[in-house]
Amino acid sequence: MSADPPKSAAERLDLLDAVCDALAHPARRQILLTVHFRGGAMAAGDIAGRFAHAWPTTTRHLKVLEAAGLLASERAGRAVVYRIDRACLGVLHEWLAWFDEPAPPGTAPSPGTSTRPTEAKPTATRSTAKTSSTAKTSSTAKTSSTAKRPARRQRSR
Repeated sequence: MSADPPKSAAERLDLLDAVCDALAHPARRQILLTVHFRGGAMAAGDIAGRFAHAWPTTTRHLKVLEAAGLLASERAGRAVVYRIDRACLGVLHEWLAWFDEPAPPGTAPSPGTSTRPTEAKPTATRSTAKTSSTAKTSSTAKTSSTAKRPARRQRSR
């Protein structure tokens, strides 16, 4: 029930995005590890029994993992058995392999330089010295402005 591996770079990137999105949630990573360490296949009820999530939450996580191609499901009587589909993990391995060796010289920006355009910084500075009279008036203004706010209405039950 394994999907054919993607052939084009765009298909591989789409699959990599789906796999990374699926693995972004800690519960889904834990589900995948649990299925792996339990022999690579588990019934949905057994998976759900290992977690404190409600049944709809567990099935939603299973569907996300299945949609990403990390799990494949099949019916076995009344149970649904989920198996790890390692074909999609190859795309993740392929991407991570880029980091096995350092990047060739000249491909990274120099230290201290930014790849983002520089933003204009404001040149005017505020004076931090306040006289005691301005400090009193500004604090009075703050309290009087908050006192003018209308009270929130209570909801009737």
